[in-house]
Amino acid sequence: MTIDAHTRLWPDDRPWPLRRPPAHRWSRFSEAMHCIDRALVLGVRSERLGIEIPAAQVADFCAELPEARIPFAAIDPLADSLADDLAEVGERNITGITIAPADTGTRPTHDRFVQVLDWCARNSRPIHISNPFLEHPRSIMDFARHALLDEPLADFPDLRIVISDLGLVPIEETLLLLTKHDHIYAECSRIATRPWLLRHTLTCAYEREVTSRLLIGSGFPFAMPEQVITAAYSVNTPGSTTGGAPIPREIIRAIVDRDLIRLLDIDAPALPAPASATPSLTPRITEPAA
Repeated sequence: MTIDAHTRLWPDDRPWPLRRPPAHRWSRFSEAMHCIDRALVLGVRSERLGIEIPAAQVADFCAELPEARIPFAAIDPLADSLADDLAEVGERNITGITIAPADTGTRPTHDRFVQVLDWCARNSRPIHISNPFLEHPRSIMDFARHALLDEPLADFPDLRIVISDLGLVPIEETLLLLTKHDHIYAECSRIATRPWLLRHTLTCAYEREVTSRLLIGSGFPFAMPEQVITAAYSVNTPGSTTGGAPIPREIIRAIVDRDLIRLLDIDAPALPAPASATPSLTPRITEPAA
């Protein structure tokens, strides 16, 4: 099973600052997901930046194909409507939430951030922490550092969390966080199409013995899952490495095929049985031969 740990709804008819996907790619979601089984679909919410894709829109989109799309509603911890926003997640039975500490201007040790962690722990909701607008001038870079999560997460040892922004924050902080906390995972969308940085990160994670906490993620619509999976399997090829021992093939295969649904303790609908009679025109990406 291959699960994309980071996709987003991202309409192109608004003045989104700085980051823009290729024109109309966002509308090709189903086509882009041909090579994976499921995807976490994230909303966006930052009152600081004036950006929002509402929880209702994410929920409705995922309801079109519930066995393959896993909804994560965006929460701004500093919003006046925080209590109502969390209540909506519960009422709509949305799988999880996503928070952007840097984009919302919320330090992870802030009382409102901790309030969200507490609600998710009590209501068995996994959390995705990422900052899609970290390049924006008003996004606070320091709040994206994974080391800031260490203190609040110590109080919620059973909380399931996926963190993003690998490669944009100090890698050793991220890996140490994975070492210290049992249910924290990191997805690779920010580094997946940057060969040197991808290999460097995998090497460091292998040395730290935390590759079991790494997940495949595309960051769609900024990259396609097919690109990301191909890049992962190509990490040891000439031109993708500057020397050193290769990343073991079983490590790469495990990252691509990791069962994120089980790790996050998500109650997802069963996948339909594959149609064997009609061959697919867009076959799945598999591990290349040695």
